[in-house]
Amino acid sequence: MTILNEEDEAGQTPAPASTRQWGKTNDTRRTILTAAEDVFVDLGYWQSNISDIVERSGSSVGSIYHHFGGKAELFTALWENYSQTMGGVANEASQAHLTEHPDDLPIDAFCAGARAYCLHTWGSRRGLSLFYSGDTPPGYEKLRRKGNSRWLRRNAKLLDLGDNRGDALVTMSLTAVIAEACRVIIEVDTEEEARRVTEVAVGLLKGLYDARP
Repeated sequence: MTILNEEDEAGQTPAPASTRQWGKTNDTRRTILTAAEDVFVDLGYWQSNISDIVERSGSSVGSIYHHFGGKAELFTALWENYSQTMGGVANEASQAHLTEHPDDLPIDAFCAGARAYCLHTWGSRRGLSLFYSGDTPPGYEKLRRKGNSRWLRRNAKLLDLGDNRGDALVTMSLTAVIAEACRVIIEVDTEEEARRVTEVAVGLLKGLYDARP
């Protein structure tokens, strides 16, 4: 006999087995990634090993290799998570500015995104320090360059700049200002300092944009 709308003891309809398994898998991945980030920050990438992550996460070696494949893949997964999150933060702020101030210049929306990006960097500075340390796995620089290329294309579109060399230089310069601001923000001691650095960066962005031919 088929029972429809079967409820558990708490009076809630149980989630399908596939959904529960997917949620468990996501929880496991998050636990492993959090442990890997802590280990990499505390010990450095090259000085750490899988056994450190096993101990910190409470997972097995088999589970780590099943979900990620190894230490380098864990580092890459952390970088991809941060890249997606940071890009989303900047894009959301830029789009919100465009919606609220449709008559503003493209640089104004760009600066709104840059400000959000920089301030998010302060809040995530511990993990983000991994990617500025130079203590990274083989292949990371290639991955970072590909990510930077995507970032440049997004920025050029937001700034409504073309693909000639002059416009490309403007986009690269503005993007570099944000990247260097974040490098400084990771090292400052207070949120107030982080905000000051952010506003200096925003001023530079506007000045460089205004100075273009």
